Amino acid sequence: MNATLTITGNLDDLAAAATMLSDHFAQLHTTVEPAEFGGWSVEAMRTLLRRLAPKQLALVQLVSTHGGYTADEEVRAQLGNESGGMKGLTGPISKHINALVDAGIVSPEASFVVKTERDPENRSSAAGFVMPPALAPVVIAALENL
Repeated sequence: MNATLTITGNLDDLAAAATMLSDHFAQLHTTVEPAEFGGWSVEAMRTLLRRLAPKQLALVQLVSTHGGYTADEEVRAQLGNESGGMKGLTGPISKHINALVDAGIVSPEASFVVKTERDPENRSSAAGFVMPPALAPVVIAALENL
């Protein structure tokens, strides 16, 4: 039977503990990830993710699983409409974040979740979509129990 062990503590201490566990128990899989970043806890992130429409949720998942950056072409291939259009992907995410801030669930200083990175040669075109790389593990943890 498999199980999960959750231990909360200092990130450096947990990384050292995970290494010791891996050294002593080769059959165990250990990962250490931050429980929060930029004002986002896993639970607050889960609350946001539950509010998102399928396309916005897919965008957040895609960017987080790529470590915080996904090129426009890949997002377009996976999430674009029939004409390849991408308009309106990040705006609804920001609206939900603002609602969570207004409800006191998320701090007004909370980090953005996903934003469009503009093409420097054509500011009206997207180059890709970004999130703070340190936020990606929080998103991934929140996605586990949606």
